[in-house]
Amino acid sequence: MPNAKDSQKNFKVLTVILSDSRDTATSTRYDAIVNGVKWFGGGNTISSFYNFKKATGGRGSLEVGGILNSLKVTQR
Repeated sequence: MPNAKDSQKNFKVLTVILSDSRDTATSTRYDAIVNGVKWFGGGNTISSFYNFKKATGGRGSLEVGGILNSLKVTQR
């Protein structure tokens, strides 16, 4: 079991949104979800609520974008 010094501190977040065909990427609901994910990752620490960055005292980080570039494709 890793100790605090050696534990993982950087994480990547994959967010999946399921919606019906009437809900597009330009909708207000979509924008609210994206903004919420960014806030949780540390985009706005002014709020009195704890996001990941605030909860870890700045020692942990979440990457909330560019996840597609992290995919590893294996061929059989």
